[in-house]
Amino acid sequence: RLVEICLNRTVFLRIDIFSMDGLNLLSMLLMARKIVGTIIGRYNSRNQQGYIAMLAVDKDYRRMGIASKLTELCVSTMEESGALECVLETSVEFSAALKLYERLGFIRDAFIRRYYLNGSDAYR
Repeated sequence: RLVEICLNRTVFLRIDIFSMDGLNLLSMLLMARKIVGTIIGRYNSRNQQGYIAMLAVDKDYRRMGIASKLTELCVSTMEESGALECVLETSVEFSAALKLYERLGFIRDAFIRRYYLNGSDAYR
């Protein structure tokens, strides 16, 4: 489905793709025919848990609220589907991402040593 949303007086298009075997969410924001941000998440109805697998925003479009809006849209879609919680992992080195998730209400509840292939640690 395509939905127009406004952020900072700029019109973006939101594209959501849902699979049939549960809720797999791919959401992208497009501006001037360019993908400026994307988020990939999944909802598991068995444990009523949402999971954000990836969030990325083009460097030229950061600090415009795009990451916040994508995360809020993803989490609200999962909540509407029945999610009681949403989890994610992010590198301990990504201070901007850590601040974003804390501002949005996420809580660090685990430290995972050598989580990524490059050997860096993560918080869940």
